[in-house]
Amino acid sequence: MSISNGYIVINRAKTDVPVSFKIQPEAQKIIDKYKGENYLLSPMDNYNNYINFEHKINKFLKKIFPYISIYWARHSWATIAAEIDIPDTIIDLALGHKVQGMKEIYINRNRKKIDEANRKVIDYVLNF
Repeated sequence: MSISNGYIVINRAKTDVPVSFKIQPEAQKIIDKYKGENYLLSPMDNYNNYINFEHKINKFLKKIFPYISIYWARHSWATIAAEIDIPDTIIDLALGHKVQGMKEIYINRNRKKIDEANRKVIDYVLNF
């Protein structure tokens, strides 16, 4: 993971697809408040890798909601995005899914559409 030009850039572990997210103002506030020394956020500094951190978070989540894991955020984002009519292709790109077909080799996807989708989902949740 890295930060570049206002974007968080990662390679999705499951698909090895590069994904980048514009750092929205709400996220920037959290990053500023909980800035880590070795990782983006300070809670991660207490763990030697992301997997251990994820297991700990999931353990606590299960105490409150037995059926929820940290992965649930991806499902929630996609569900809300679909509910507010963001096209499936943009949802797939934002989630880092491998996009099928030869046309994907030739098409340079516009990150602006994913940025707009994230903003719409955030606004929808904040105004719910």
